[in-house]
Amino acid sequence: MENNYSLPANVVNALKVGSKIEAIKLLRITQGIDLKIAKERVEQYMEQNKQVFGSSQQQQDRSGVRFIFFIVIIALAYTAYRYFSN
Repeated sequence: MENNYSLPANVVNALKVGSKIEAIKLLRITQGIDLKIAKERVEQYMEQNKQVFGSSQQQQDRSGVRFIFFIVIIALAYTAYRYFSN
């Protein structure tokens, strides 16, 4: 059994900018529902609209990899500086 929930525009906008937590908060406020139900509805909406929200998760994954890469580059640069400054 699959339910099709339409979400308010402000909730969808929060999802489009990648703020799932904010979307859940907005849904709770606008519809007066508890956290579990709001989370389920937001996740179900995202699942039903993978073509829109699937890339958001991929971008978050890539940004984490970029951050780690940046930290490694900084560590290598610092190590090289310390090695060659003696």
